[in-house]
Amino acid sequence: MDPYGVWMTARLGGATLKTNLLLGRYGGPRQLYEADPEEAAAVAGLSPVEKRALQNRSLDDVFELVAQCDRLGIHILHTWEPDYPPLLTEIAVPPFTLFYRGSLEPLRQRLCIAIVGTRSCTRYGTQVSEQLAAELASCGVTVVSGMADGIDASANLGALKGGGRTVAVLGNGVDKAYPAHNTYLMEQILESGGLVLSEYAPGSRIHRTHFPARNRIISGLSQGVLVVEAPLRSGAMITASLALEQNRDLFVVPGNITSIPSEGTNQMLKEQCAKPVTCALDILEEYLVSHADCLRLTTPLPEAPTGRRACGTAPAEAPEARRRGWPPQSRERAAQTLSSEEQCLFEALQDSPLTADQLIALTGLSASKVISALTMLEAKGCIDALPGGRFAPALGGILNSLGGSSGE
Repeated sequence: MDPYGVWMTARLGGATLKTNLLLGRYGGPRQLYEADPEEAAAVAGLSPVEKRALQNRSLDDVFELVAQCDRLGIHILHTWEPDYPPLLTEIAVPPFTLFYRGSLEPLRQRLCIAIVGTRSCTRYGTQVSEQLAAELASCGVTVVSGMADGIDASANLGALKGGGRTVAVLGNGVDKAYPAHNTYLMEQILESGGLVLSEYAPGSRIHRTHFPARNRIISGLSQGVLVVEAPLRSGAMITASLALEQNRDLFVVPGNITSIPSEGTNQMLKEQCAKPVTCALDILEEYLVSHADCLRLTTPLPEAPTGRRACGTAPAEAPEARRRGWPPQSRERAAQTLSSEEQCLFEALQDSPLTADQLIALTGLSASKVISALTMLEAKGCIDALPGGRFAPALGGILNSLGGSSGE
């Protein structure tokens, strides 16, 4: 950890063209720290606020931040250190400081595929995202996403179900999950040997400008980017554009031509800038030579959430068997983490299996809230996805634990 690198982050925030200019001019954060602030402001065209921040040469808050990271188990990594992800150095504006929890192992000498999409997705989108992530993870691929509601959380969840490792890139500090109800999912990612990272210091709150910056890291960490559902104007389309700029492979899941969440993905297919994907093998075949040493194509792929068999695989295992790769989970802990929407849906499923549309009509919740809550209930092992797009309480003792807590 370089205190001057942390000082630069604390003063100027995440990496931008301005910080790149400063690093190019002075060679490193320490040289910038020792430079004349007036000259530095002129070199990079800093605003008055940025100039004043640069004039603050105190390191007291820097060492407080480092101590806070130590207490929270957060590691700090700079671009010039050997563990910094090599692929990330290739992008136009690599983050010069990364804050992370977990292990960097999922990024080392592995094939990394990002799966992204809209928060306002359909149930089809979450099913496909989860299915493809599980298939890829079971074959040795590291799945990279943003852990946001919708497609992102489904991708991270699918990778866990596939018994693999996944990386979540946040647009806020790694001390808190965003949104907060995905805290349990973040804990599962870390317990499984995965990674949660951000260029923002702990305590940093989410801001709308953080998402495009985060998206460049998601695509920058990956050899390829899969877009599942994306309206024409969406963060996922920004990620797709960044992937092309970064010379990454771009893949797209075809969608319903009348569905707004599929307008962007279908447009990319019309423009022939992305390869259509209907199963994991459509992606894996692009890397059979370049990443043969890290792929496990003989491993049976897990069952799709809809109950149909995954592409080119043997019959899938039962829901309980599919969870063997998950880290141990406490029934009490799972029960205590249910949000009000999750509790509402869980209680609605006690009488009979229901589809997402039936749950929307029954509970009066919006489609996006139902889809998000269903994803997290699956993550917590509370429900199973059945054939025909239906959901039911999960098999096993966790049902009794949760049922008992809901009746109090």
